[in-house]
Amino acid sequence: MKKILGIVVLFLLTSGNVYSQTLSSKILERLDKDKNIFEKAADALDNINPMNYFEKKKKCQAIADRMDTVRIGKIRYKECMDR
Repeated sequence: MKKILGIVVLFLLTSGNVYSQTLSSKILERLDKDKNIFEKAADALDNINPMNYFEKKKKCQAIADRMDTVRIGKIRYKECMDR
């Protein structure tokens, strides 16, 4: 009985994280679709500039450091750098 209860509790804990992550990715996709061609071009030029890369890396690392676990921090860092 304890094993079944443990499995149910672990399932409930992990299912909440999966839903929240997919919801945030859907919001980011919608924001990217709302950009016009000039904003997309400006983002592409910002990604090419090496100075902006280091500023972005520093900002994303600060966000990752504030997360509760290392795993969540790595996920947030990767999402931040992909934007």
